[in-house]
Amino acid sequence: MVFVCHDAPGQDTGHLSSARILDRDDGVGILLDTFLDFHRAYYFYSNPLGVQTDAIYTEGLGYDFSFDTLWHNSGQLTKDGYIVFFAIPFKSLRFSKAPNQTWGVALYRVILRKSEFDYWPYITQRVEGITQQFAPVAGPENVSPGRNIQLIPYGLLASDHFLNQPTQPNLAGVIPPPDFRTVSSTARGWMRNFVAKGALTFDITLNPDFSQVESDDPQVTINQRFAVFFPEKRPFFIENAGFFSTPIDLFFSRQMRTRNLADA
Repeated sequence: MVFVCHDAPGQDTGHLSSARILDRDDGVGILLDTFLDFHRAYYFYSNPLGVQTDAIYTEGLGYDFSFDTLWHNSGQLTKDGYIVFFAIPFKSLRFSKAPNQTWGVALYRVILRKSEFDYWPYITQRVEGITQQFAPVAGPENVSPGRNIQLIPYGLLASDHFLNQPTQPNLAGVIPPPDFRTVSSTARGWMRNFVAKGALTFDITLNPDFSQVESDDPQVTINQRFAVFFPEKRPFFIENAGFFSTPIDLFFSRQMRTRNLADA
């Protein structure tokens, strides 16, 4: 898919920055209701320079940006606007195995300086919900989403060298002198995700990596009486996390911990 966007020279806004702040840029996107259930849709978006983001849109819940799949895009500024290319593999989508597919489709463009959001087909806020306003489009014929299988193994080797200063006397009643000790530890495990059939998927993990994939943003806790809330960033827990979203956070996966069997 190719978006050709025309505008006055130098008016398009785009930055090579994190996908988290794409709301500061112009851009184009597509929403795909692959099951035509008028409830959920895939969301793919790119700014003029090709910085991409994706999400799952659910009526009543909004966008779940924890969704992360593989797709390709590129963007380039031109004399009178910009061009963006989208390529979304079938294996990155989930849809039925019906021989003739009909999907709900919506295309849109953001012109930030005008606070303008242009949709095709026409989408109005006078109608509750947006997925039922998508255009029904005859999709590909005789295609299969395939069995999208992902296996993420990991291994961890740690070694600590520290000063051991005994405080308890030994059997002879003498406190041993301080010495240095080296303690080594290893950990390994894996996480697997695969699509069984249509919308049926399985997420399986064995001894998952409970370390953070990136550092937490600092928080000021002066005169604070309640616990600090850090967002979840571990892949196993952010997949389809939108299903557990509630107005009040009732489930906080970062409170989950594992126990080393050697310490039991």
